[in-house]
Amino acid sequence: MTNGDTVNSGAAAGSKPGRWIGDISAERVDSVWRPEDHEAVIHNLQASDRLATQVVEFATRKAVGRSQNTSQERTNMEANPKLNIRGLRLPPPTVKRLGETGIFARPEVSLEYQSLTRRYVVRGVESGGAVTDLGRYVTFAGENGEQLPWLQPIDSLAVNGVHAVVVATVLTRVEMFRMGRTYELVITKHRPSAVQNGSRPKLLAEEVFRGANGYLGLELWGKDKALAGTVLPQFFTRAGEEIEIPTAFVSPGKALTAAVNSIGCKSSCYLTAPTATAVEPARESGDRTQGLTPEMAATSV
Repeated sequence: MTNGDTVNSGAAAGSKPGRWIGDISAERVDSVWRPEDHEAVIHNLQASDRLATQVVEFATRKAVGRSQNTSQERTNMEANPKLNIRGLRLPPPTVKRLGETGIFARPEVSLEYQSLTRRYVVRGVESGGAVTDLGRYVTFAGENGEQLPWLQPIDSLAVNGVHAVVVATVLTRVEMFRMGRTYELVITKHRPSAVQNGSRPKLLAEEVFRGANGYLGLELWGKDKALAGTVLPQFFTRAGEEIEIPTAFVSPGKALTAAVNSIGCKSSCYLTAPTATAVEPARESGDRTQGLTPEMAATSV
């Protein structure tokens, strides 16, 4: 044995389990493999195994936490640009088919600022319609499913397009798609976040309900048309349990079920006309602008 071997043997003899395997290998170059070297390697391998197990346990806990948070989505709102732009996630061939049949629905919502009231509101466009084999419609309701007055109707020569514009501090978007007797429904709530330091708020989005592959065995576009507006499709979990639509949104859900079966739709299905504001009659004072709104007065002078 050479002097180098003697030195290496002495160094290896003093090695203890727990040392890095790279150091041990470097010391044992050109030397005979010994039992203590084997023990050191086994110790390192066991430590690596424990570390991997801990990483898996940590990842599992995080996944469970995310799952629990997902179950509470109905009470937690967040800024989700994708959810603000679209509700139903339709595949490209379906979107193309809708365009070919002339059904144009606009699910996007936007955040707008009102200068006179100095507040932010949410803007949406009720739109959509149907042909015999498919339909898509988007409407809007209040925070608790109540009907809202439209800001203005939109008249058009085309059918199955845009019908009315609505703005409110909180909008609940209700969107439905029908293919034959199969339905998809998504309900999302949108509102501005709190204004901080004068900066523009975010548009918060909350998913209230999502149902896929719902079924309604009626031809509401044909022989069962008289039942339109009174029935809803049924939605089920993968285990076959029925998913109930929140009670507050049953009415807009029924209205949408009728809308996605309304062939050649030309008007709003859920938004209502605003209540007319009474105008105070002009007094006999010779002022022709009395009793008129500022806008009317400006044009009458």
